[in-house]
Amino acid sequence: MKKQTIFICSVLLVFLLLLVGCRDSGQEPRAEWDLEAGILTVDGARYRKDEALVSVGDGIHRWIYEQSVTEQIASAGERGGQETYLVFANGTERRLLYGRGDGFSFGPLSYEVWFREDLLEGLSGPLTEEAISCEALTDARLTQLLTLYGSTEQEGSLTYEDAQAEARALELESHRLWRWLELPHQEIPGLTAYIGFYFSARTGAPYLRCLDGALRPCPTELTDALHLSPSLPQILSVTEDDPRLRPLLDALSPMSQTDGLSWAEFQRAFAADQSPEALEFRIDIYRPEDASWPSRLLRGFCHPRTGTPYLLFQDGQLRPVPQNAADSLGLSK
Repeated sequence: MKKQTIFICSVLLVFLLLLVGCRDSGQEPRAEWDLEAGILTVDGARYRKDEALVSVGDGIHRWIYEQSVTEQIASAGERGGQETYLVFANGTERRLLYGRGDGFSFGPLSYEVWFREDLLEGLSGPLTEEAISCEALTDARLTQLLTLYGSTEQEGSLTYEDAQAEARALELESHRLWRWLELPHQEIPGLTAYIGFYFSARTGAPYLRCLDGALRPCPTELTDALHLSPSLPQILSVTEDDPRLRPLLDALSPMSQTDGLSWAEFQRAFAADQSPEALEFRIDIYRPEDASWPSRLLRGFCHPRTGTPYLLFQDGQLRPVPQNAADSLGLSK
C-alpha cells in the first residue's frame, strides 16, 4: 500500500513538472497598463484607442473597423478592479489589437480596438490618396474631394447643429438628408473611412462634413459622380402674393370642413414596393420681403394610383386638392 502511494505521488509530481515546463516554454507575453495615459504596451509597442475616431461597431465615427479576432497574444493584470484583460491580434503585423475582460458575458463578446500609436496618429490627420481608395472617383475628383475635406474655409459653411435644426424645422428625418461614402484603407483590410454628405432640407444643396466637423458646400459634380442624392419631397417655393398660390389658399378653409383620409387609410393605397416619400411634395411659402426662411409650410402626397395630390392638415387628415389649385401649382402627377 505504501509503495502504491509513493508511486502515485511520483506520477503526479512528474505530471505537474511537465505541465509547468510546457506553460513556461510557451508563456504568452504580459501586457502593461498605463491607466492614466490610456496606453497598453505589448512586446515594447505602445497602443492607444480613440473611440471618437475609430469604432468597432455602428455609429457615426470617422473610421469603422470590422472586427476579426484570431489569436490571443497577451494578457494584462487587473484594470481598475476588473478581471484579467486579454489581448488578441488579427494577423495584420500587430498594427492593431483587440482587448476584452476575461469574465462571463451575456450575449456576444464585446472587444475594444487598440491601434499602435504611430498608426492612430496617422488616422487622425488628413485623408490622403495613399491611405484610402475610391473606385467611384477619378484621381482628379478624389483629390478635389480630399482637398475640400481638409478645408477650413468658413464662408457658406454650416454647423452640424444648424443642419439638425433645419431638418427639424422642415419636418424631415435625418436618414433622408445624410449620405455616406465608404473609403477603404489601402493597407489595413476591414478599416474604412466614412465621410458624410448632408443635403439641405430647404434647398437640396449638398454639403460635405469636413475634418473639423463643419459642413461646407460641395460641388454637385462630386455627388453626381458618387451617385449620392437625398430623399427630398418635390419642393415648390412661392411667395405669399404669387398668383399661382391663390386658388389653393382660397380652397384651404372649405377643404378643412370635408372628410379626409387618415394616414393609415392613405398608406393602404401603396404597393409593397412603393414608398410614400417618393410621392411627397412640399410648398414653401415666403413673405415677399423675406426669402431667408418660409413663413408657412404645406405638405402633402400624391395618390399612388390616381396621381391626385392630397394635402396633410393639422388634424392628421389628408384631403384632395381641388383640380384648379393643383393645376395652378403643377402638383398633379
